[in-house]
Amino acid sequence: MSRRDDMSRSYRDTSGREYRRDYIDRERVFRESTERTRLREGDIEPRPNGVYCNPLCPYFRCGKKALSYRTIGVGQGSKVVAFCSWVGDQCIAGSCQFAFCEKRYLLPGNKCLYAIEKEKRKTSADIFRELEEEEREARRVRDHLKRHYGKDLDLY
Repeated sequence: MSRRDDMSRSYRDTSGREYRRDYIDRERVFRESTERTRLREGDIEPRPNGVYCNPLCPYFRCGKKALSYRTIGVGQGSKVVAFCSWVGDQCIAGSCQFAFCEKRYLLPGNKCLYAIEKEKRKTSADIFRELEEEEREARRVRDHLKRHYGKDLDLY
């Protein structure tokens, strides 16, 4: 049997429908690729390096469609790096004129807006934490003075 005859041969699936082999293969490949890329919006987060854009971020894109990922050996382990096939070297991330962020987080100077906002949220939470800590300290001092002097003193 020739390869051409094998490709045109029909097969039956579990529901009894007939399919040609090439159709089955295309359907399987499509199903597998959609399963790999099917992500809900909250499943992935940007991954900046500090406040700077990272080419390994899931939202980082190349306008030239030249971005690929390679593993390079580092010591005894390996490391994944972004590689620009247009230049033939490692990707320089947000410094490249063709780089863009799918979520529009890329700012001038290779900075990531997501990281900056996250830093601001962290600092505002730290301020509230410091205020609560100062209140606890003031309560502890007031209780200590009340025990020693027997009266309730106003510290403020």
